[in-house]
Amino acid sequence: MIRGAASSPATGARALSVAVGQRPALQLDAVSRELEGAGFEVRCAATTCSRLSRLVSRCPPDVALVHGALDPAAPLSFVKPLREAAPGMPIVVLFDELDAGLASAAVGEEVDAVVLGDACVHDLVCVLERVANGEAVYPAGWLHAAHRGDTESIAGRLSSRQREVLELLAEGLDNSCIADHLHISPNTVKFHIRLIYERLGVTNRVQATRLLESDRASGAHSLAGFPIPT
Repeated sequence: MIRGAASSPATGARALSVAVGQRPALQLDAVSRELEGAGFEVRCAATTCSRLSRLVSRCPPDVALVHGALDPAAPLSFVKPLREAAPGMPIVVLFDELDAGLASAAVGEEVDAVVLGDACVHDLVCVLERVANGEAVYPAGWLHAAHRGDTESIAGRLSSRQREVLELLAEGLDNSCIADHLHISPNTVKFHIRLIYERLGVTNRVQATRLLESDRASGAHSLAGFPIPT
């Protein structure tokens, strides 16, 4: 959640219009109110990627502000639909914290700016205004984290249990089979898969499997040393 009091809009300046994507609904309302208090026009707001894209396509705003986990199961999956809905619209992504996998994904998707959740409203206002003027804005340490996410092996980014789940995903097992194999619940499997996607900066099983295969091919800290329990 963005913290702090909103700053006053510039006198005589046209209010920048913003599309907001945030979940749950209470947080969406809070962010929208903060932006309006700071002098922005919240043109549309939604808690799902599909609805936000539809609203944006009808009346494109100047900039979009979207939480990175709008779809928790597929971080940053909203970027492509929003670009198709409003080509050229800058996209600002809000992340709760610095994370190598998400940083790498944000750079790979070429989002226009990243704002961390502990930023104050004044900082957010500055970022949105700069992005609307054609600048790209990333917090200190973000590009370093992205580089670390690109170069660090999968073994270094995942826990031992997450590596086990990823290996089984790559073998084509569904969630129920993975749960049976590892003697955990299907909900726990879903939780691990969500974290795997976030830490690897991917949005689906195919991408995760390809990344694993690439990691193996490069010989970077092979997962062969982490056996799958039977």
